[in-house]
Amino acid sequence: MITPGFSGVDRDYDVGGIWERYDVTPSADDLDMIRTIIASDKAILRYSGQQY
Repeated sequence: MITPGFSGVDRDYDVGGIWERYDVTPSADDLDMIRTIIASDKAILRYSGQQY
């Protein structure tokens, strides 16, 4: 699970809609999780938070 702090996420909106970005160097555990997601036949990602 990747859990950024509130201040770690860059949020904004534009003509195309609302976007959020979290830019960090992944840990070894994060890379393992990302590789597992990429290699899977089907992955479900769940996001948790408040609107904008």
